[in-house]
Amino acid sequence: MVVKRLLDGRFQFIRAVSTKRYIKTYLMLDQNDPAKGKCIVKRLQLPDQTPATLKVLRSLLDKRLQALDNLKEDDGLERKLALVWEGKDLYWIRSYVPGQSFGQELANGQTEPEAVVRKFLIDTLTILDRLQNQGIVHQNLHPNNLIRHHPGGQFVLVDFGLIQAVSLPRPGANGLSNGHSQRSDSSKMGFYQPVVNDTANPFPPFHSDHFALGIMALQLATGLSQEALPQAHQADFSDQVRLQLDECSALGAGLKATLVKMIAPTPGREFPRARDILAVLSLPQGSVPGAFDLAAQPSISEQKTAVGDLSAAPLIPDALDQDSNTSTNKFTWSTPWLFLRRLPGRSVGLLAAGLLTIPLVLVALGLGLQLPQRWGAMRLSQGAHQAEENGDIKAAIANLDKIIQQQPNHTSTLVYRSHLLQKSGQLEKALIDLNQALQVEPNSPKLYFLRGNLQLDLGDQQGAIGDYSKALELDPNYSDAYLNRGNARADLGDESGAVEDYTTV
Repeated sequence: MVVKRLLDGRFQFIRAVSTKRYIKTYLMLDQNDPAKGKCIVKRLQLPDQTPATLKVLRSLLDKRLQALDNLKEDDGLERKLALVWEGKDLYWIRSYVPGQSFGQELANGQTEPEAVVRKFLIDTLTILDRLQNQGIVHQNLHPNNLIRHHPGGQFVLVDFGLIQAVSLPRPGANGLSNGHSQRSDSSKMGFYQPVVNDTANPFPPFHSDHFALGIMALQLATGLSQEALPQAHQADFSDQVRLQLDECSALGAGLKATLVKMIAPTPGREFPRARDILAVLSLPQGSVPGAFDLAAQPSISEQKTAVGDLSAAPLIPDALDQDSNTSTNKFTWSTPWLFLRRLPGRSVGLLAAGLLTIPLVLVALGLGLQLPQRWGAMRLSQGAHQAEENGDIKAAIANLDKIIQQQPNHTSTLVYRSHLLQKSGQLEKALIDLNQALQVEPNSPKLYFLRGNLQLDLGDQQGAIGDYSKALELDPNYSDAYLNRGNARADLGDESGAVEDYTTV
C-alpha cells in the first residue's frame, strides 16, 4: 500500500502496528471524523490463486463480513468504520479503542483471587452471550484482542476472525491461526484454541471462544505464562490442568470445576453456550451442582488410563465425591459395606473387610507417594518460568533438568527445555530434547514441526523438509508446515515446490 495516499480517499496512514504473513495492521486517521479520530486498519492479502479460487474465497469472506455487519451496536464490541476491497486485498477498518490489552495485564504474572477471576469471566461471557444470541462466534479470541477501555474500564472485543471463515487453517488443529508461523514469538493465538483430534466429532461452534476465556482465567488465577501452562495438544492436557488448579489455593472447588469444563478436551462435555457458564457462575460461591460436575467426569478411556497409571489421576475430587447428599454417592460408597454386614459371623465380615481394605490402602499409598513428586515438578516448572522472565536462562534450564531427571519422558518439559536451549544458543542440545520428545510421541505433527524449525536454524534444509513433510503426513491441514517447507524449498532453489506449498496455504 502506498502510504502517502489516502485509503479510500478517507484514511490517512500514521504507522504500521504489525506485519505478519497475509495480515498487516496499521494505525490511521479518519479524515471524515471531525475530531480526526484514530482507527485500526487490517489488511488481509489473499494468497495467489486461480481466478475461480479467489472468487470462492472472496464470496466466503463477504458472507462472514455481512454477518458482522448485521451485529447490533454494542459497547463491548469494536465499531466497524468501513470495508474496502482493492484487488485481492481486503481492508477492514475499525475504530481505535483507547486502553490496554488484557495480554498486558497477564504479563505481570500476578495471581488474582477468585473474585477477580469470576468478574473477568462474567464480564467477558456477558459480551459473548450477546454475540451468540446473534449467531456469531468471535473465532480469534486471545488476550491481545480483549481491550480494557480507558477510562471506562469495561472490556471491548476486537479483531474478529476472518480467515477462519474462508476455510484456511483451522484454528487449534495445529496451534496456529491467521497464517502466523509459530516460529514467531508474536504468534500466540493457537495456545487459546482447542485441538480437534476427532474431525468426525468436532466441538460446537461456540466452544473455541469458551476455551480461550477458560485458559485466560487459568492464567489470571495462577499468574503463569503460556510456557508454564499445559498445552492443548498434550495427551494429558486435562490432567495437567487439574493439577494446576489443585495447586491454586485462590479458587474454590466450584470455579475450578467450571474452568475444567470450559476447556474440556473432549467434545460432548463442554458448555454449549455462554449463558450456561453464566448460570453456573451465578450460583453461590463454592457450590458444585451435580448435573454440571457430572459432565466433568473422566471419559471411559481416561478412567482406564487412570487405573493403569496412577500418575495420571486427577487431583480435583470428582463431583460425586464432593456431594455426600446425592443418591449415587450413597450407593457407590455404602453398598460394599452393607454387603459385608450381611456376611454370616462378625469375624468373617472383618476378615473380608480387611482383605478388601488392603488393595485400597496400597492404591492410596501408591498415589500418595507420587503426589509430592508431581507437586515438586510443578514448582520446578514455575521456578523455570520465573527464572526465564528474570532473564536467567541458565537457572530456568537447571530447574527443568531436575524435572527431567525424575521424569525423563515428560514431553512438555522436554519441549520447554529445548526452547530455552535454543534461546541460549545450544542448538545441538535443543535438538536432542526434541528427538527424545518424538520418541515419546512419535505421532505428534507439532513436534515434527518444531524440530523442522530447529533444523532450519541449524542450516539443514533437507532435514527440515523431511520433518515438515512428516508433520503434513500426520496432519494434512497443518498450514504452517506448508509455509515453512515452502521457505526451505525456496532456500534450496526448488521454486516450483515452494510455490506449490505457498499455494496450498
